[in-house]
Amino acid sequence: MRFLEGFTPASYHDAGDGMVRLAFPADDGHSVVAAAVRQEQNADGTEGRVRAQFTL
Repeated sequence: MRFLEGFTPASYHDAGDGMVRLAFPADDGHSVVAAAVRQEQNADGTEGRVRAQFTL
């Protein structure tokens, strides 16, 4: 998320909910794929698994 916030062409602004939302064209040339990605935090405060949800 920090990379996207600092990458001028992306113009990404954190929504405040810990999710990174992206959209891109699907291989079929007609659909759009949306992805919502977040990284969980372990009980000890370390970074945990990365979870992603995709929609077509």
